Amino acid sequence: MKLLRLLLALSLTLIACGTPPTNVSETAPVGTTLNAAAVVTDINAQYPQLLQTNTKEADAEFILRVVQAMPPAEKWGLLSKSNGENGYTWPNGIRTSHDAIAVPNGQRFDIIGGSDNPGHAASPTWNPIAPENWRPSNVWVDISTWKKLDGGTGGGGGTGGTVCPPCRPCAACPTIPGYAGDGVFNEIGTVLDADYREAGQALNAGSGTWFGRVSYDYLYGGLTMAASIKKHRGEWRSALGLAQ
Repeated sequence: MKLLRLLLALSLTLIACGTPPTNVSETAPVGTTLNAAAVVTDINAQYPQLLQTNTKEADAEFILRVVQAMPPAEKWGLLSKSNGENGYTWPNGIRTSHDAIAVPNGQRFDIIGGSDNPGHAASPTWNPIAPENWRPSNVWVDISTWKKLDGGTGGGGGTGGTVCPPCRPCAACPTIPGYAGDGVFNEIGTVLDADYREAGQALNAGSGTWFGRVSYDYLYGGLTMAASIKKHRGEWRSALGLAQ
């Protein structure tokens, strides 16, 4: 009877607490519910050319694809590297390892064996890095705001799946003024049409050159429309064979 009561109590405890997950890797970080090593193998199966190419760029794309395939709640990320360490510098200026990934609790894992050796294929691995080998300067890098790689064949440095993390924000982002109205731009047409008539010509496809140059300096060169027309009018009058 005591044994039956014990078994019943144990059953109720399991029901209340839920059945423990059975797919947790023994080497996965604390709190994860994913066999993370399997993701590494799966990404290699989907994009085999990355580790076959085995350049630093291809390896970096591989680890980014692995991290982006992990559940967002588990906060997988990259592992920072200083300029003096072997690593990869992303287009946004952030430098990380090209063969290791990490989680916020400090755990980190090598996931590429024989990385950065062009001409010799690397292999997917799952090797926990022992805490005594952790460097204080190498920390978890959050990539949750980075652009999601497309589902192409994988570029490995420029084709197919382009690696494009977000750029660092500007110190002061420029503002674009509202449209000034058609009348401002008609000033170009008025003067230009008069000069073409003086030369005995009609406005033609080449006239667009002068519209473009005047508009550019007005919009981006800091000139008023009148000043921009004055700057370029001599150019088109010369091209039309007219006196300056």
